Amino acid sequence: MSWTSRPSFIDEASFAQLLANGHCTAGGEDIDPVPVVKLFTPDANATWLLTEIDPDDEDLGETSRLRNVAVEGHVTWRKLPAVVVFHQNFSTSFMNCLPFIWAGYRAEFRYTYQLRDLSSEQALWAGLAGNIRREIRKATRQLEVREVTDVDRFYRVWAKTFERQGVAAPDRRRLERIDAACAKRDARTILFACDEADQVHAVAYTVRDRRTTYYLMGGGDPHLRTSGAGSLLVWEAIRRASADSQVFDFEGSMLRPVERFFRAFGGRQTPYPHVSRATRVGGVALTIRANAKRWAR
Repeated sequence: MSWTSRPSFIDEASFAQLLANGHCTAGGEDIDPVPVVKLFTPDANATWLLTEIDPDDEDLGETSRLRNVAVEGHVTWRKLPAVVVFHQNFSTSFMNCLPFIWAGYRAEFRYTYQLRDLSSEQALWAGLAGNIRREIRKATRQLEVREVTDVDRFYRVWAKTFERQGVAAPDRRRLERIDAACAKRDARTILFACDEADQVHAVAYTVRDRRTTYYLMGGGDPHLRTSGAGSLLVWEAIRRASADSQVFDFEGSMLRPVERFFRAFGGRQTPYPHVSRATRVGGVALTIRANAKRWAR
């Protein structure tokens, strides 16, 4: 099968130029054409530049919708840099990792959970596991949910989750950069679950685009873990997301206790790709960095 029909997302003139470039390459010409088509996938936050189309590619001949990423990947994978270290989680809508694999990268699937219909609070509540509903009811009787902008206090509570596990907390400066970017775009919500003494039992941080709200970060005070605050905040984040999002994404976790907790909110298990690459030097550097962090604790 060959490219005999034009995908709807490419105009006739551009398609003709892409094919012409593809014929040149197939004929053995050493060309480096300028990009002909620029595509942008907002849910994957990626920009793709198409330079040519292989006129005899059977695998790509069926592409006629926004799987066009496969087209771009096929014709530009040779230009992927031979980086020393690379790690990237991609959107659940990005499934074609062949370009990376061809270029020597490693691809594997990880999993998140998604609630894909937020239109009915009653249905969302019915989808919760029984223990989660009990935790929410218990927490509601003694805690208040507050929407705040206090990143410093958020970090102090969030870091306690890592300290309890004997793991170094993530870089505070990275959190500050994320928050500054999201605040500028009005794309984040920070929630605290507080008691009458103003103790913060748990925190949650969500971000959103035009379609999806993502549960990006969350944690709690280990000494106040029995209040049910964590379940209450996730439920409240879901309720608030229903006002302006179609999907709630739990942002995945491969840790068994976290996966079990997220699954109890009734979401659908959804795969997403993780692409990585590390040369021998890069692997050694990562090992040294990991050991340095461990020794610093």
